[in-house]
Amino acid sequence: MKAIRKHLKIVTLFFSFTFLLQSCKVYHTKTVTVDEAILSSKRVKVNTYRNDTYKFEELRKDDGKLYGITKKKSGTAKDLSFQGYEEDDNSKYVKILLPDTIVKEVYLQNKTMSTVVSIAVPLLIIIGLAAIIQPGNVISGSFDGPLYY
Repeated sequence: MKAIRKHLKIVTLFFSFTFLLQSCKVYHTKTVTVDEAILSSKRVKVNTYRNDTYKFEELRKDDGKLYGITKKKSGTAKDLSFQGYEEDDNSKYVKILLPDTIVKEVYLQNKTMSTVVSIAVPLLIIIGLAAIIQPGNVISGSFDGPLYY
């Protein structure tokens, strides 16, 4: 029973870190054009000429105007609420008008790195914690020894 509890603590810690990092998004370092961002339908990060950064679920063009789609309760929606916005078909999202004069740079989300960071970082933290707590057992692969020396 003690061995199960020991392993359960490690597994619980791993899942805790994994859930904490699920919201972590990594963006490409290369900028893309607005048209490429619209075609990709991926999450984007928009930098403005006022050095503000906004994150959107996607960019769309309707009637020649650029709109950013974001969640209603997101920080971006709150920051840009002074512009007013339209609720999208799904009430969870809002459509915010982005004048062409404010968009400086657009970055697409890097799905691969976002996934790697969400999995690798918690795994490395767990391995590091296990190495600190039980240095001999981590190397040999055995966790049956006492927790503290």
